Amino acid sequence: MVSKKTKELNKEAIKKAIKGVKNTYSPDKMIIQAVQAFKEEEHLINVEYERLREFYWRYHPEALERVDSVEELTGMIIKGVNRPADTMGYGLSKEELSLMKSYAEGVKEHLKVIDLLEKFINAETIKLAPNTSRIATPLLTARLIALAGGFKELAFMPASTIQLLGAEKALFRHLKRGSRPPKHGVILSHSSVQSAKNKGKAARQLANKLMINLRKDYFGEDG
Repeated sequence: MVSKKTKELNKEAIKKAIKGVKNTYSPDKMIIQAVQAFKEEEHLINVEYERLREFYWRYHPEALERVDSVEELTGMIIKGVNRPADTMGYGLSKEELSLMKSYAEGVKEHLKVIDLLEKFINAETIKLAPNTSRIATPLLTARLIALAGGFKELAFMPASTIQLLGAEKALFRHLKRGSRPPKHGVILSHSSVQSAKNKGKAARQLANKLMINLRKDYFGEDG
């Protein structure tokens, strides 16, 4: 039989454990989860887009020449487009057309989810790291936080490490096989690096700016 004192000690231990869990929460953890979910949804939508194009190509291939995005294609299929008689495609049954439309509606729902995730990531990252978000964009800042494993971890990284975040596989190949070392990781997606002739130099300059502003954000300094 458990004594009264033991029960009280157990209750106290549970309270401390709950308090400890609550104290470990930080906004960057939700940002990291949202970034991972965004990445998964992005991959899923790309796969579904290719599948949807395959579906529609069989029905009306000429129309795909005018389609530039998954949003356009899903909208066209859901709305329904009159197919010309001289199309190179072939007729689909009522059931097949219904399946294609249902699939397009499913893709549209995923587009809504990724839009909500992006809005959440942008809003929360701007609150957490306003200075860095202004320079790197909120989404890129969030991706860097996720790759670093946390906001604090990123804030204390040297610029050279920030520059290569996301290029771990290329760095491993360089160390193992002697291939060319990477010059940039995910910061390659930043417009200043994309448009630069010397992308390595531009990535290094951006990483230095990010390092300074990350520390300002971490210590609560205004830009």
